[in-house]
Amino acid sequence: MNHRTLQGGGALHPYPVQEPVPPLRAILTEPVVLSVASYLLFSFIDAGLRILRPLFFATPIRLGGLGMSPPAIGLFLGIFGLLNGIMQGLFFAKVLRRTGLKRLIVTSLLCFVPLFATFPVINHFALEWGYSPAVRALVVFQLMIHCVTDLGFGRCSLQNLRQQNSHCSY
Repeated sequence: MNHRTLQGGGALHPYPVQEPVPPLRAILTEPVVLSVASYLLFSFIDAGLRILRPLFFATPIRLGGLGMSPPAIGLFLGIFGLLNGIMQGLFFAKVLRRTGLKRLIVTSLLCFVPLFATFPVINHFALEWGYSPAVRALVVFQLMIHCVTDLGFGRCSLQNLRQQNSHCSY
């Protein structure tokens, strides 16, 4: 919003000047649509995963889950939160510089395939070995893959920032 001044009675008075609102078609450019669509896709898949994981952890082994107790579920989800925060904070910028935005998008999306595929694999080993240290290691491995997929969320936010500041010269 711009502010202009009027001279009235010797004093300067600011008043707001409304800039014209661009039509929706002008805003929906290809980069904006791609950014919103990729964020929507990431959000949808990630939400499904975050809903499925506690159900998988709590479901008895014989029914396709791991039969974990609520404290164990909380521990693993807490470990995931800690790993995810550390990975985002320490490695996101390095990974982005090394791979670039497009490769990071593709990698993040492709990591969802093995991530979802590990559910039946983990259950298979839980049926064979019970809830053993090897099964817990597979769960941690799955959580680490999920940390890689979450790099895509940072990428979406960075892409939005880049588009908003495209007129800047830095």
